[in-house]
Amino acid sequence: MNPKLLLLTLLLSLTLTACAPARSEPESGSEASAPSSQAEEQPSEPASSVQESSADPAGEESSAPESQQPRTLPDWADESFYTAVVDWAGGTRTADSLVERYGDLIVSDRYFRLANEDGSLSGWIELGRDGTVPETVPVEELYQNSARLEQFRANCKAGKPDQLVWLSRGDPLLYGLQVYTFDGETLWREFLMPERSDLLTSADLSESELVEGDGWWQINTVDGVRGILVPEEALTRSVLDLEEVLRQAEEAGYTIVQEPADRSGIPCTYYQLWNSEKTGMYYSFYAAEDGSCWFYGDEVNGSIRLAVEAASPA
Repeated sequence: MNPKLLLLTLLLSLTLTACAPARSEPESGSEASAPSSQAEEQPSEPASSVQESSADPAGEESSAPESQQPRTLPDWADESFYTAVVDWAGGTRTADSLVERYGDLIVSDRYFRLANEDGSLSGWIELGRDGTVPETVPVEELYQNSARLEQFRANCKAGKPDQLVWLSRGDPLLYGLQVYTFDGETLWREFLMPERSDLLTSADLSESELVEGDGWWQINTVDGVRGILVPEEALTRSVLDLEEVLRQAEEAGYTIVQEPADRSGIPCTYYQLWNSEKTGMYYSFYAAEDGSCWFYGDEVNGSIRLAVEAASPA
């Protein structure tokens, strides 16, 4: 079965349930598929299994082995760095200025969600305020300083120690930091989230592995939590098989409501799929009348999200 249709089938039968609880970890787009973004959506994607680590009782030392202790941020991630991150999240500092000042930092300034299903990379990216609908989305628009990502990947494959810090917009938190540390043998992923203006708190530390596919690579934890996902080429617009989507919805007992709509100047049909007998089973999307685009909308903030996918390998 086509990966997208398989994903849709799972979506209609499983994912479209009551809205998922708020996630504690902001996900960038690296963890969920485009369709699932509507159920809660957002992304969002599959909720992560991150749990906050409880503080050790005063006066007691952690019983965890040294290898399991939280990794530390690099020397340049000092108090001024944290202040810069807060300014960025508040809109008073640009991502470009962060990258210029902290050359090792990866910044995801646009909200997006990516996932791979059976090796096929797809997802969505939130459109900018100008409302333009791009034909393609280059990697640099997902991850500023993306060349540093490739350097980290190469070092991991070569057995050379390296560390990467990724700052991304998230939901419900405004942002989060993920730190990837390779010591020459083991790769670690640590998620840090702000709890106070003067403290970064480690929420999760997991041993991870580098996974590569056709046209993409990803860092997953060994217990299955998906981390950063990087396409090797620009993403293109994605359009699902509308006829098949509606057929499966009808078979699953959904009522289908449609009406004309407009997304960023493109005439569309707005589809709402719901089942009154199963509370919370709801899904919506916008399909361009000319078949050129597929959009998802955030019912909370009204943002527009363009469905995208990786080009099929030659």
